[in-house]
Amino acid sequence: MKKNKTQILFLAITVIIALSMMVYAFGNRGLASGVGISHDPNAELANLTVSQIEEITELVNQDIRDTVPVDSEKYIEIQESNADSSKNTDNGLPDSLSSFKENWSATAYSQIIEEAPVGSTYPLTYMSRDNKEMLVLYKEPDGTIVKKIAIYKAPKDSRNIDLYEMYTISEERFAGEPLPEIMQKW
Repeated sequence: MKKNKTQILFLAITVIIALSMMVYAFGNRGLASGVGISHDPNAELANLTVSQIEEITELVNQDIRDTVPVDSEKYIEIQESNADSSKNTDNGLPDSLSSFKENWSATAYSQIIEEAPVGSTYPLTYMSRDNKEMLVLYKEPDGTIVKKIAIYKAPKDSRNIDLYEMYTISEERFAGEPLPEIMQKW
């Protein structure tokens, strides 16, 4: 009788251990195995289509535009590939100074982007029609909309040019709704 109880107890423990291992294994494989629930925080991202991502991004960008209107008479929206170089030419300047003047906006843009917190939106960038001001707008994860204006200033000494001294950056902050949770995972 004692041997029979030992066998039943051993069988019960074996079944419990086997079931525990199965539950653990199926739980870790998640939806990929077709069984269980996925606990992968990026699973929702994997199911988004390109058009859904573009729609979410455009909604956030429109919120930025609505919060911080941009004077279309003064500024032209530019794409990233153009944000790093203005097409400014001044025939009266020496070649080296002209080249630096063309690159002030690239340096200012890089500085602004480097200062943006991780998780901020891709910036909306505008250049004044006279290429002397650059406006950069982005939204931080907490919802704060940041407006930075880089303003060109001519160097005092054309022989000793420092790109970082060719502009000043001012900043304004506006309260807003936090980024959608899905964007904070990007």
